[in-house]
Amino acid sequence: KLSPETWQLLEQACRKAGFRPDALRSYKPWAVTSMLATSAAADEMGARSGRHAASLGVEETVEKHVGSKQIMYLESALSQFEVMDSFSSALQEALLAQGCDAVLDPRENTQLANWPRWWHSGDARAFADEYLQDQSLPTGLMNEYHAVLVTNRNRAMADRLCAMLESDEPHTYFVTVGLMHLVLPEDSILALLRQNGYTVEQLYAP
Repeated sequence: KLSPETWQLLEQACRKAGFRPDALRSYKPWAVTSMLATSAAADEMGARSGRHAASLGVEETVEKHVGSKQIMYLESALSQFEVMDSFSSALQEALLAQGCDAVLDPRENTQLANWPRWWHSGDARAFADEYLQDQSLPTGLMNEYHAVLVTNRNRAMADRLCAMLESDEPHTYFVTVGLMHLVLPEDSILALLRQNGYTVEQLYAP
């Protein structure tokens, strides 16, 4: 159950984003946050809609070039939903309030502004620093968010990758994962692969 303050904020954000607040009453806060985040990202990217913004993402871009190659997944859509559903009520409400703020005041939603430049220059440190310096959530909630959304999933995906790489079948894999699973020096899939004896090298081709 949302506080009256958060519900009022949600009503304002829904009006601006074109959603009907009453239609969202049956949704969990994390699901509404996801909808608002997509809308805010579309505005930041200059996309026509949330669907258009999603089509510009890495996953759909890679799938366009797959051809007849086999697709495997490190985690299912259901497991990702279960991760977000496991957030505490306090964290879900805090993230929802953030999502509302991003819709209502895009000037404050500047996280995406530098991403294309950092991406093209291969500046992993800039991504990591921005995340590590984020103080938009209280410390306890930020620790929960990081443990559930980053650390635990890093371990699960690294274990899945190791199993794939250690298969007896001849193989070469092209793998895409979310950026925050790559850039943190000590808490990433890359760090876990190194701990398991793999050589990991960053390639940059401007």
